[in-house]
Amino acid sequence: MPITIKKPLAISALALALAGCKVEVDVDGQNHWVSEPFELVQDFELNRNSKLSFADVINQTEDEFVFKHGVLHRLGNGLFSYVSTTGEDASVDFTVTQGRRNRVVSEGTLNISNMTSDPLYFQQWHLQNNGQSGFAQNQDGMDKYIEWAKSFFGLDDEDIANNPARYSYNPDLRVKGQDMNVVAAHVRGYTGKGVVVAVTDSGLEAAHEDLAPNYRADGSFNFVEEDSNDPTNIYDKRGDHGTSVAGLIAAKAGNGIGGRGVAPDATLLGQNYLKNQTDEAAATIHGMFKGADVDVINKSWGFSVPLQSNGVYHDEKIDGYIDAYPALNLRDGKGALVVKSSGNSFNDADLSQRIFKLGLDLCKKNGASEFGLTCSNAAINSGNNHPYQLVVGANNADGTHTSYSTAGSALWVSAPAGEYGFREPAMVTTDQSGCEIGYSGSINEDFYATNYKGYPYGDIYPLNGTKSDASAKYDQECNYVQTFNGTSSAAPNTSGAIALMLDANPDLTWRDVKRIIAKTSDQIDPENAKVVLPVGDSDYVAHEGWVTNAAGFAFNNLFGFGRINAGKAVAMAERYHKDLGDYSETGWIDTEANVEVPDNNARGVTHTIYVDSRNGAVEEVQIRVTLTSEGLSTLKEQEGPKTASSVGSDTAFELTSPSGTKSIMLTARTGTMASYDWAKDVKEEKYMYKDMMLLSNAFYGEPAEGAWTLRVIDTNGKDFLSANPDVTFVNNKENSKLEAWGIKLFGQNFANKLVGEQ
Repeated sequence: MPITIKKPLAISALALALAGCKVEVDVDGQNHWVSEPFELVQDFELNRNSKLSFADVINQTEDEFVFKHGVLHRLGNGLFSYVSTTGEDASVDFTVTQGRRNRVVSEGTLNISNMTSDPLYFQQWHLQNNGQSGFAQNQDGMDKYIEWAKSFFGLDDEDIANNPARYSYNPDLRVKGQDMNVVAAHVRGYTGKGVVVAVTDSGLEAAHEDLAPNYRADGSFNFVEEDSNDPTNIYDKRGDHGTSVAGLIAAKAGNGIGGRGVAPDATLLGQNYLKNQTDEAAATIHGMFKGADVDVINKSWGFSVPLQSNGVYHDEKIDGYIDAYPALNLRDGKGALVVKSSGNSFNDADLSQRIFKLGLDLCKKNGASEFGLTCSNAAINSGNNHPYQLVVGANNADGTHTSYSTAGSALWVSAPAGEYGFREPAMVTTDQSGCEIGYSGSINEDFYATNYKGYPYGDIYPLNGTKSDASAKYDQECNYVQTFNGTSSAAPNTSGAIALMLDANPDLTWRDVKRIIAKTSDQIDPENAKVVLPVGDSDYVAHEGWVTNAAGFAFNNLFGFGRINAGKAVAMAERYHKDLGDYSETGWIDTEANVEVPDNNARGVTHTIYVDSRNGAVEEVQIRVTLTSEGLSTLKEQEGPKTASSVGSDTAFELTSPSGTKSIMLTARTGTMASYDWAKDVKEEKYMYKDMMLLSNAFYGEPAEGAWTLRVIDTNGKDFLSANPDVTFVNNKENSKLEAWGIKLFGQNFANKLVGEQ
């Protein structure tokens, strides 16, 4: 007595599972996911004593069953939904058993038809990680690479064996389940519909086949050509950063081409701001002049410098006003979400080279690279150290921190981005159209062929290779790329997840979104180890790993509150009702300290500010510090061999809350090589940092009132040579001094209400 259920039925199937009956359930997709929930068996059968089993499952959790052809999700109340991986029709046998003896109470077949998909989706591990490679290295490709390396570099078998990190295939770098849980949001029916995301970047190819359905001209801007609003990048031929960013956010799903975005029905705006960064353009991308109907602003850009940026490159008041504007004014006062990359300078050993051409390799020489500390710090960047945005770090397909993602207490969250698409997967996303240009175009393939004779490009990067088998099968027009990465990828993946949240609940404020993400993100790499530096006659913990604060939020300077989980975030957004009250701040509470920082001493020196705010609840904390060191060595106005001060590299700043939570706000051994005065061209130098602003999110949810204690630690006591034979880093001749510092708390129930423009 088979019973057939045709979509869109989503009601009880009555007596679907009478003893001895086989159930036949048919669902008709007509999309990449089954938009109407369906019932396999009656809810009462799926109690705590029952077990639901499916044939041919390749991976499963309590609520997710993964097959080669797609993913079945349990929605609760006996209802399910399905997302197709391949677009193929499929039949799945299932059984419900009960009790210790596994008595069969129901069995049947789920028939799935008329599904659509995208040919590259099966390799987009950040959306659904089944351990796939993202077209990255396999054993055959590695063998060809090794053969080429032996010929080109003259290596032998011993050389290859001694460098396994480069010359070995390692499938363990891809771990099932390490993804954003995007499918769980899609099966709930959320795909970013009605949410507008602005891609402020190098451009966006408006006519790209996988972006055009979601692209909107109104609100898009060309800041270079006065007579055009088309943001298509006509200046760069070797790849358009913004086009690849846009694909991660909202490449169209289920259209049979390319891959798909995290929010495949969101509306995309393109703004080629990076091509002409005028004051007017900066105001425009923040919604201050026109095109302000934007919900999410994606900034996959930034910079890392080897010196204080606040007060040197940026004005706190002016930039603070511009950065705050979207949060305090857009979306009818609910606030737009600004999502920003943390940077790619974790292992950038030489921050000095890019700007000053000094070739110092400071982070190799000072121990940062050896001990696994971030060379740049996200909190020192003035674009990151304010509370009106989400700073995003990057993680890999095995659920670990990437090699490059800049760390720091300013991070809010992290998201998948991957490595470089060689041994480890990167992102599969949109590229400039055509086989002549773009990251995957012949312009790059020919470069390698010319400069690295015999380089097996198509075997190493099969989707990028214009003549490879993979390209011929999946991307004949060379419109997609497999090697996009960096925190530039992590940011749009986060923006896409936020679009799903706003689709689920358009009434969320920008602070609501931040809170939901903090509550629902995955605490990946839970055993992330502390980093301990030998300092003086003791040890100093320079990286704490995961720390749970007094409000119950776990935080890590590598990941923020964790890797974003789109499914959990959407589920919380649906039922969210918390009132966070008015957003407010304490204003700066400043004090003169005038305390010496003992040289090469793990105990350091502390100084305390008391905050009197009985009902204040913390969301973010800023500090500003002034650190002096008499006789700072300078690189300027010296003939022959030069010296530079090690004070900036040596010094770390920690803040401890009244509840006892500690946040390392500036890590020791960064690549900071120049003083504030050096950058400001002051003749007599003494300021290493002057009113340098830092931000931490680690205290989220804690009470404000009480003693906030700043600790300053000098972690080095000797001179050391740089990689430049003309430059030596010299230890401070006298103890540094914490001259002054201040603190500002943001959140609820503080004196200064922040309401935006009236």
